[in-house]
This record gives sequence, C-alpha cells and structure tokens, in this order.
Amino acid sequence: MRFSQVELVPEAGYREPGVPGCLVLTRPGDIRAAYGNCRLLPAPDLERCLLVMVHRGPCPTGGHAIRISGIEQRGDEVTVVTARRDPRPGDSVTMMITYPRDCVAVERSELAFRGRLHFHFVDERGATLGRVTAEID
Repeated sequence: MRFSQVELVPEAGYREPGVPGCLVLTRPGDIRAAYGNCRLLPAPDLERCLLVMVHRGPCPTGGHAIRISGIEQRGDEVTVVTARRDPRPGDSVTMMITYPRDCVAVERSELAFRGRLHFHFVDERGATLGRVTAEID
C-alpha cells in the first residue's frame, strides 16, 4: 500500500507521548487530542486520508529512530511494518533524551476494505509493537 511521510511540527502546548505507542488518526480532532498543539507538514486532508503513527517513547540519546517501512491490508487486517535503529557503539550522538516517531498519511482510496479495521504494528522481525482498531469511513 502506498503512503507518504508527514512531519509533525510541535508548537506551544504540544504534548510528547512519554511511552511507546501506535496510533491511527482519522479525524482532525484526533491530532489535537493525541498531541495538543502541532502542525503536520504537508497538511493532510483527513477527509481523504488517515494518519498512521508510531512512537518509540523516550530514548536516552540521539541516534535512535523508528520508521514505517510498509503497510499491507488483507480484509479487515492491516499490518504496519516498522524498522527501528539504535546507535552503534562509538557513534557520535546527541546527549539528550529524544522521542523518535514516524507519521505517514494513507489515502483512504488505497484501502481495499473500509469499516472496522484492525491495525497490527510489527517490527522488522515480526514482533508485535501494538494493535489498534479504527473505524474508517
């Protein structure tokens, strides 16, 4: 399934999730409820698309990352594959707590089936990171 990157830009009143998590956002109010004040670039039209997000939670230094690398749908099951990266010994990293995340927009027209969908987030080895059920119009 095709998707496009969306950058979440924090503004005054932004709330960073303090724990690892997986989200599927389908309405404009979902963004404010999850994060407080922020902008999304490019600004997605949530009438035509949905947002799929994954957070690693707080990491002790820079150099940690998480990316959504693939999304597949089979019936009402949607698998979101992620890739995590950690710094290697000796890597030069920022010495501050970071909050790696990734956000992608999926056009609703890409979905083979709509309604109550079950999103299963997995890492590159197939280990479950989380599950989310969302109603998609």
